Amino acid sequence: MKKALLIISTVLLALGNQSCEKEVDTPCVAGTLLGTTCTGGYLIQVDTTSQHTIGEAVAFQGDSGSKLPGPAAKFRVYNNVIVTHTALPANMQRGQRFYFQYEPGSDANFGVCTANVYWYQAPQYNVLGISDTSCSGLLPE
Repeated sequence: MKKALLIISTVLLALGNQSCEKEVDTPCVAGTLLGTTCTGGYLIQVDTTSQHTIGEAVAFQGDSGSKLPGPAAKFRVYNNVIVTHTALPANMQRGQRFYFQYEPGSDANFGVCTANVYWYQAPQYNVLGISDTSCSGLLPE
């Protein structure tokens, strides 16, 4: 009985917290392209000064997928890192800062990593829009 009451209370609380104002469904944040994953994804460090803490700490040890052009990456722990399997523009380089909108991605398995490559665990998101300059061009007015 207590469990049923708890579930009903949780549902009612969630419904009661819905606002009449429409919020931006796809927030925009700044991030830095960090590297690639063995499953064909990209590691992005979301700006650590952002109010959007959507990622996790990742001990980066190098690209485990296709090699990215750009400066060599420092092998260290990066905070607030996400993975995306969204295709990024071909001219992007490691260390490039950009702005993007995102939505939660699926936890689907995008491939199998062999034992001789680094495997990275981070939350998966879909990148919906990308800008080199700011979020203002990506957000609705």
